[in-house]
Formats: sequence, C-alpha cells, structure tokens
Amino acid sequence: MKDTLKKYYILEKVLGYFKSQPIVLILFLSVLIRLLYLLIKYPLWWDAYVYIGIGKYIYSGGEIGIWESFRPLIHPLILGAFWKLGLSPIFFGKLLDIIFSLADIYLLYLIGRKIFDEKTALLGALLFSLTPIFIMFSGLVLTEPLAIFFG
Repeated sequence: MKDTLKKYYILEKVLGYFKSQPIVLILFLSVLIRLLYLLIKYPLWWDAYVYIGIGKYIYSGGEIGIWESFRPLIHPLILGAFWKLGLSPIFFGKLLDIIFSLADIYLLYLIGRKIFDEKTALLGALLFSLTPIFIMFSGLVLTEPLAIFFG
C-alpha cells in the first residue's frame, strides 16, 4: 500500500511538473519519437559517411578518410574528434543530431514566446518537433540540425 501511494505521489509530481512546464513535455515526447525512429535503423546517406571521412582525414593528417573542399567543416570536426577519441562517430553523430534537434525546438519555443505568446510558442514548438522531415533528419548524421541551431 505504501509503495503504491509513493508511485502515485511521484506520478502526480511528474504530471504537475509537465503541466507547469509544457515545453519539457514537448521535448520529452520529441526524444521518444526520435529514439523510436532511430530504432528502425534506416541506412545513413552518402553525405554522412563523407562528413565522417572528412573528420578522419582532418585528424589523421590526410592518411585516412576523404576530403571534399565544398563541405562545411564544423560537423566533420566534431565527428572526427569522436573518432580520434576511439568512439563511434556514427553513434555520437546520431546522438548529436538528437541533442541539436531538441535545442532547435527549444530555441523556436523561446523565439515564439518572445515574439508572440506562450500558447503560440508551445504550438509552434510542438508542430516543429512533429514535422516528418525534421524527424527524418534527426539521426542521419547530416548538418541540418546543426545548421538550424546556428541559423
């Protein structure tokens, strides 16, 4: 009986927090959706492997990887750093995509709240977080979530 009451108390606190901070609920749902999408295991696109290859090229002094001069450098520098540390650039690239996509949603919420109001900001953040193309690009290890963040 005591454990059941404790569980309901914790559930009530969590739901109360989500009610007082609805953007946290949107971000939580966004993480769940993106993790479920990543479990489908779609193959990465060519560009993702090129970014990883450029990172390897930079950190190996040109001995490993590929160089394409027209590609942006921030993403390959980050992915190459993970590779240099002995970590999987694919796994951490997907993780960074999720982190930057969540930051994009939160920044859109902040901008909407400043320009319009709380309700409009929440609706905009929810619609943005559920946009299929935005979900798809979260986990392909491409520059889109990073570019939206800096944009």
